[in-house]
Amino acid sequence: VQCKAATGKPLIRHVQDLLAAEGTAVAKSIDELRTHRDAVLSSADVLTTNTQFVVEQFKRFWDYDRAIVVGQPVQFDPDLDNFRTRQRRKVAVIVGRLSDPLKNTSLALRALSLMKKPPDLAMVWVGKAKHKPRSWFRRFRIEHHIEIPAADLAHLVKTSRMLLAPSLFEGLGLPPIEALAVGTPAIVSDIPVKREVFAGTPMRFHKPDDPTDLARAIESLLANPESGWQLIDAFSPKVPNYTVEGVASKIIAAYDSLKR
Repeated sequence: VQCKAATGKPLIRHVQDLLAAEGTAVAKSIDELRTHRDAVLSSADVLTTNTQFVVEQFKRFWDYDRAIVVGQPVQFDPDLDNFRTRQRRKVAVIVGRLSDPLKNTSLALRALSLMKKPPDLAMVWVGKAKHKPRSWFRRFRIEHHIEIPAADLAHLVKTSRMLLAPSLFEGLGLPPIEALAVGTPAIVSDIPVKREVFAGTPMRFHKPDDPTDLARAIESLLANPESGWQLIDAFSPKVPNYTVEGVASKIIAAYDSLKR
């Protein structure tokens, strides 16, 4: 990125999320977002990003149609060995701030409250929170980790029963991809980007912001773990697309195409 002025080589910029659906719940003002947008577009020969969904956001909100999908690498090494027989804790992992309305992680608490017989399953939150919902923490078995090293998070996800991703908006959403990459089933919200990422797999989707449907999905996966193993088998051919090597190869290909 720093060499462009001196060498004249093309510059690629990677945009991970486009929350400038200029109206989504972000902290920056619209003017700040537009300034950032203009700075990115004026300095890049091409943009790379995570999903076709974000490419469409570029077209819609930035009037830009030269973005290339390259994905985003998972933060720990994929591991699909012996996932069917692996020893697991009776926990469901949720990654995301409790205070983030777009991550919508509190939906899992609402889902638990609707279950006639709460499952033998603890909820483990990873992410910052402005406050802990203490009444919920007393009522159910809940752990909360503000921060956790990547290696510990990888072990936690790999040895859990499932991962929940009830987001209302994502540009990609790595946690369920990382869960499947280490052999743990996931349940995700039915939003466009998740349909794109998990196309062709038997992913269990729940209706966005619907605690009843999420509760059904949790109970269904606990009652039929084989459906989770089938999901992992179906997703495994896609895992190389989310490794550092897989993403880097696509960026290099994009760079080479610019030089021609």
